[in-house]
Amino acid sequence: MNVRKVATLTSAHALDALVDLIADRVAERLSERIPTKPTRPEALPAEYLGQAEVARRLGISPRTLETWRYKGTGPPATRIGCRHIRYQASALAAWAASKRQQ
Repeated sequence: MNVRKVATLTSAHALDALVDLIADRVAERLSERIPTKPTRPEALPAEYLGQAEVARRLGISPRTLETWRYKGTGPPATRIGCRHIRYQASALAAWAASKRQQ
């Protein structure tokens, strides 16, 4: 084998190894700096239910639940951010009990 080919082959392998090492270190540094998305328990307690789940539990459509919330006749809701509506399970149970007594 030609001496130049061996030197080039060795240099190419060394360069590939160096590129891999640099890529690994960059990825490691980026993972340290980029905040991870909070998991469900940290973000919101599990006792909060989404609109679809509440509608299913009450046996109504999600649209009916929206209408009740708009009119103020439905279970108490909490707005999380600007888009998410959540219902606390205990407040939903109390609301449903009050409706059964009427």
